[in-house]
Amino acid sequence: MTSNKGKNYKKYYDTHREAVNAQRRKYYAEHKEEFNSRQIEYYAKHKKEICARQTKYQREHPAAQRGCQARYRAGHKQEVARRSRERQLMKKYGLSPEDYNKMVTLQKGLCAICKHPPNKGNLFIDHNHSTGKVRGLLCHKCNIALGHVDNSVATLRAAIKYLAGDTK
Repeated sequence: MTSNKGKNYKKYYDTHREAVNAQRRKYYAEHKEEFNSRQIEYYAKHKKEICARQTKYQREHPAAQRGCQARYRAGHKQEVARRSRERQLMKKYGLSPEDYNKMVTLQKGLCAICKHPPNKGNLFIDHNHSTGKVRGLLCHKCNIALGHVDNSVATLRAAIKYLAGDTK
């Protein structure tokens, strides 16, 4: 003899889905602490098995996680690029996006050396490699030029003399 309990509940749920879900949400909200403590307790007891199961799945399905990340990045290219740039600004230079924008405004959007706007993209952050102190914002060409002379004042003076025709 089979029970109709499962069939009857499914029929009831299908016709009263919104009311049932609202009741469940209300119950969960009222008992949230209890649910959280049970989850924490369960995880503490079964941590090794959970981790082993996750590791096994990741080994058997290596593309699953990468695929998820790739799909997200593909659909949110600008957002991902913006967040990446913000993290880089803070991590490398200790600058917030607002700090960077203030510097751009102070330099009127121009390179600190040649006074030209950047050809494409943003101005580069120039900093002292020994102290880490930010000096200003440069266009790509000026940033590369300073990099090629290893930020050496003596080399730059020699280059100025050479360009002026004073090769003595």
